[in-house]
Amino acid sequence: MVVRGEQVLGLILSVGLAVACTSKKEKVESQPVVIMEDDRKTNPLYAPDPNSEGAENEENAAPTSWGEEIAATVKTLKGLVTTCHKDWILTFDPDNLLLGRPAVYAPDGVVTHMEKACEPIVTLLDDHFDNFVSKHPETDRLLREWTLFADLYRRAYRFGTNVGAPAKRRKLNHSDLVTIRKELVESTVPALMKSASVLAEWNDENKVAWPSGPASLAPKQTATHWRKHIKATLKESHELKTEWMKRGHNLRKKGLFPRDRFLDLLGRLWRDRIARDRAKLDALTTGDINFDRALRTSVSGFYTAMDNYMTEGWDVAMDAFSASNVLDEPKLKLGKDNFKKALKVLQKAAKRVKIPSAG
Repeated sequence: MVVRGEQVLGLILSVGLAVACTSKKEKVESQPVVIMEDDRKTNPLYAPDPNSEGAENEENAAPTSWGEEIAATVKTLKGLVTTCHKDWILTFDPDNLLLGRPAVYAPDGVVTHMEKACEPIVTLLDDHFDNFVSKHPETDRLLREWTLFADLYRRAYRFGTNVGAPAKRRKLNHSDLVTIRKELVESTVPALMKSASVLAEWNDENKVAWPSGPASLAPKQTATHWRKHIKATLKESHELKTEWMKRGHNLRKKGLFPRDRFLDLLGRLWRDRIARDRAKLDALTTGDINFDRALRTSVSGFYTAMDNYMTEGWDVAMDAFSASNVLDEPKLKLGKDNFKKALKVLQKAAKRVKIPSAG
C-alpha cells in the first residue's frame, strides 16, 4: 500500500493532538478546583459531606436535653424581642390615629416591616408552647409574659395600621393603643426579658419535671404545709378573677378586645395546678394512716370547690366573649355574676377545711 505524504502528515498531527490533550487533562486534574460562591449554593456537586468535621461539630452543638432546648429557644426569643421593641414598639405614636395616620413609624411608609420583625415572636410561641407549659414554675412565668406580649403586639399592629376605620373606632383604638404601649414598655417587655434571662442559662441539669419537694413529711410539717397552701391558693384565686376583669370584662365593656391568648393560658395553668395538687394529696404519706386519711378527706372538699370555681366561674366567664367580637351584655353580666358566686363557694370551702392535729 502506498502512503501519500498528506496521510502521513495527518497521522502525525492526530497523534500529536492526542498526546497534547492527554497532557493538558492531566495538568488540569492535578490543579486545585476553584469553586465560586454561587456554585456552592446552586450546584449539588458542591454539597458538604454529612460526615465532615463541620457537620459533626454542628450536630454536637445542637441541644441534647430539655433544659438546653429551652435555653436555645429563649435565646432566639430575646433577640427577636429586643429588635421588635427597639425598632417598632418604641416608635408607636397613638395620637397619629386621631389624625387618620398610621401609629407605626416607618420611614418608607411600609408598616408591614413591623410585622416581619415582630410576628416571629408569636410564631415561636406557637411552635414551642407545649415544651414550656406546666413543665416548671420558670417556664410558666415566661409563658405568662410571652402570651401577654403576643396579645398586645397583635392588637397594637391592627390598631396601628387600621387608619381607614370610622372616627369612633379610631378613638377607641387610640385609647387602647395608649394603654398597650405603656404596658409593653413599662412592664411586659421588661418582665419578659427578665424571665428569659433566667431560662437562657439553663442546661442539661434542668429536668422536665415540676419541682415537688420531699415525697413525705412528718404529720406536723404536713399540716403546716397544707394550711399555708390552701391560704395561698385562695388568695391567688381572687387574682384569677381580677385578671379576667382587667384583661377581658373591662375591655369588652368599652368595645375593645380581650387578651384571649393570655386568658386561655391562665385557665390551662390553673387546671394543671389543681391536678398536681390532687396528685400530691393522693400520694400523701406521713407514717400516720389516720392523720393522712383525715387530711385527705378535709382538703379534698376544697379542691371540689376549686373544680366548681373553674367550671361554673371561669368557663362561664370566658364564654362571655368567646363566640363573637360583638358586645353581649347579658352574657358578660352572667359571666361576672357566676364568677362572683363560685368564688364565694370556694371561700366557704376554705373555711370548712379542718387540718387534723398532728401527733
